[in-house]
Amino acid sequence: MFKVLMILSIGLIHLSGVLLGFSQPSSPLFKMKPIGGDVRLFYSALGDLRADELFDSEVYKRLLNQPSTSGMLTARFKLRGQVSRFKWEVHPLLSSRPQSATGITLNANPNQFAQAIPLSVNLVDSSDHLAQLRADRLLISREFDLFKITLGRQAITLGQGRAFTPLDRLAPFSPTSIDQQYKPGLDALRVDVWWGIAGQLSLISAYRQEWSRSGMAYVMTAQEHFGGWDLHVLVGEFQRDWVTGVSTAGSIGPLSVYGDFAWTWSSPELVRAGDLKDFGRASLGVSWSWAQGGGGQVSGELYWQEDGARRVLVLRPHGLC
Repeated sequence: MFKVLMILSIGLIHLSGVLLGFSQPSSPLFKMKPIGGDVRLFYSALGDLRADELFDSEVYKRLLNQPSTSGMLTARFKLRGQVSRFKWEVHPLLSSRPQSATGITLNANPNQFAQAIPLSVNLVDSSDHLAQLRADRLLISREFDLFKITLGRQAITLGQGRAFTPLDRLAPFSPTSIDQQYKPGLDALRVDVWWGIAGQLSLISAYRQEWSRSGMAYVMTAQEHFGGWDLHVLVGEFQRDWVTGVSTAGSIGPLSVYGDFAWTWSSPELVRAGDLKDFGRASLGVSWSWAQGGGGQVSGELYWQEDGARRVLVLRPHGLC
């Protein structure tokens, strides 16, 4: 553990020096500045999860039917700059956590997808510890009068849901994600087109697993403002699943109301095989602030989902990776 902490300390000192260098005056064509960062420590203690009735695999039973503790230390810096008319942003993340073959260990975000371009390096990768340097965001954008193009690792959120996100099929937070305040980026190409005051059309092509139709996602969303309410419409193909949905947000008196609805046409191959079927998902949320400008808020959210599986599939040990 001492060796890992030393590596983190050296990394923090190095990145701090880089940030100080970025704060120096820059040329008109090349601009660069730090925009923030954080250092966080997480700790988790899990009891017996009683997985005997959930899994047939003996590997899962041995893994989950025992108490475990885990911790993780992360340091993230956020940098932003400009080269001529192109803007860029990068968020390097330095993390350290123990590795265990007999228990569950923490991860910054279990939903980190495969990388189209490898932007991670393991500083320490042993049976006991993992220290990793990763680019959580690395993007370049060019903005014109009526549209904007963004390429690279970027944060993308679809829909209005907070606890439950029926429309956010690209990079949703998992309930087991320990850091819900920061969303890691997804490798994608995005084009945003604007009209009027609040109108926007977004075209997104995102890498999920591989350079094929079954490993990519293609999404089109449109939004407009009507009578105090925001309305979003979505159509997309997510790894051979077609999804369409609507999302809205507005106010009713002192209450803020938002909701999502999504209908999924499952992959034709899995439907014909009898594994999956088409299904719907929806969420409805309400929040109330008891002080203007902040001070406190009470919120609640309802979620409904149909069962998209026609039969139970046996999970294999490699599915945990």
